[in-house]
Amino acid sequence: MPYQSVPDVAEFRMVQELRSQVVLNTIYARNTLSAWTPTALQTTTTAIGNAWRDDVLPLVTSSIRLVSVDARDLGVEFGQEYQALYGNVGSDTAEELPANVACWVKFLGSAGAPPRRGGIFIAGLTVNDVVSGEIDPAFNTAIVTALQAVRTALVGAVTGNAHVIVSRFVNNTKRATGVSNTVTALGVRTSVGSQRDRRPGS
Repeated sequence: MPYQSVPDVAEFRMVQELRSQVVLNTIYARNTLSAWTPTALQTTTTAIGNAWRDDVLPLVTSSIRLVSVDARDLGVEFGQEYQALYGNVGSDTAEELPANVACWVKFLGSAGAPPRRGGIFIAGLTVNDVVSGEIDPAFNTAIVTALQAVRTALVGAVTGNAHVIVSRFVNNTKRATGVSNTVTALGVRTSVGSQRDRRPGS
């Protein structure tokens, strides 16, 4: 099967461990001003990883560990790659919820271009984060603030960087070339999500 490129886009995968299970969160960045050189990829990877370590990890259980951030240029089949190693753990020591319980964060794209919506699941929640089956408003606010900090780090790492959503399929058919759309807003679904869940259009 031919390689499906996503022009000007690189992926950044937060590789985490939660009770011996691998938890992945992927964020995409597009840069139309310059190529994803080794320096650009490394600088952006480090910026995203440091922000995830400093802003997201303090909100989740101490049982979750950020292992690494793995980056790859998706514009070409054998694009540049970079890995930043971490090892930091979460800070919340309260009673943990089941490992599949998660907070679904929505990434909303600009109007008039696909894809319009993406998102990630934040794992490692504790009893502090859920009230009557819904995400606690305080955690909602905190995780949005934390992910805004990650987005700010991504954009500020290299001139021309933008946080984007990527679409590889249309009407259940694989695109010849992947497309991307700039993220304009994010939010948290108030009902508790699950890492086993798959939202239509996500």
